Amino acid sequence: MVIPSDEDLSVLVNIHIVVFSMIVVPSGDLLVATGDSVLKVVNPIRAKMTESIYSAFDKIITAVHLTEKKDLILGARSKGMRYAPSGSKVLIVMNLDGEIQTIWEFDRGNNPLFTYPRYITSNNKGNVGIVDWFSDGGNGRVVILSPNGNILNVYDGQPDTTTRQLGGIVATKTNNFIVNGALSAMLHIL
Repeated sequence: MVIPSDEDLSVLVNIHIVVFSMIVVPSGDLLVATGDSVLKVVNPIRAKMTESIYSAFDKIITAVHLTEKKDLILGARSKGMRYAPSGSKVLIVMNLDGEIQTIWEFDRGNNPLFTYPRYITSNNKGNVGIVDWFSDGGNGRVVILSPNGNILNVYDGQPDTTTRQLGGIVATKTNNFIVNGALSAMLHIL
């Protein structure tokens, strides 16, 4: 953890871990997805890292998001090949007590919703935006789900290859989703 001051930055905590995704919870702790099935808790005051109560069971957590309603959404995939055509790829919605509210895996036609849920956000309407990667270069799409898990929209990027590589996603107060280009200086406003 780094604290900026007028002249310098002060390093308060130095923990070496792999970070897939992270959020700050109301307690002030940091929840970190480190590439396994349980989120880690980093307490910045005690400079201590422990396992949390938030688990994706036998899956690898790829992303984590905290909604305005204080629900956690975990993106997770089966162990094994990262972009395997088979295996389970899910979003797990749970409360801060670790109780699972719902799991989204298939659309209405029983087709998988995701290949690799890499980034997650939500807007104040409860819609969830997921950047779903097909390869390491960020080639993928954005899947927008309604609060009940139905697909509202899918954005595949622009037709040329440089704008189909998608990075992080945020939601605006006006309920738009903004995705940055993974390899380009482009913002996609959805």
